Amino acid sequence: MALFRRAGRVLSHEVRRVTMLPTLLRDGLDAGYYRGLALLALTGTLVLLLLPGAAVDVLKELLGLDPSSGLPSGLLGWDKLVHFVMFAACGFFLARGWPALGVWQLLLALVALGALTELLQYLWVPGRHGLWADVVADALGAATGLWLARRRHRARTASTA
Repeated sequence: MALFRRAGRVLSHEVRRVTMLPTLLRDGLDAGYYRGLALLALTGTLVLLLLPGAAVDVLKELLGLDPSSGLPSGLLGWDKLVHFVMFAACGFFLARGWPALGVWQLLLALVALGALTELLQYLWVPGRHGLWADVVADALGAATGLWLARRRHRARTASTA
């Protein structure tokens, strides 16, 4: 009889462990997946923001974003939208990949990155010039991405509780 009780306890423990396995795998793979996307987004952002002006012009032409095509430019132009989207992606993926990091830490780091890239464009990158409006677009994009990631995280944890 004791053997059956012991076997029942072991089986119960194993069943609990196995039923928790998908949750553990999903959470573990989820964070790793988002970390990879965060590194990819950061790398792509840095490459695009530090390209020389001539390379940016070629890229715009290849994508059909020629300024003479009638696309809006200036303070609320497509350039600011690109900055916003790149930093929103970085913020979202960083927050999902490293949920233990504080939102304010990530926001400060992303704003500093945006300011640094604009400073490098002003000082070093030929054919480019840094703009404060780009830093503002970067900060707004990062804040939006972080907000969306935290909102999604809260909704996900509320649904599993």
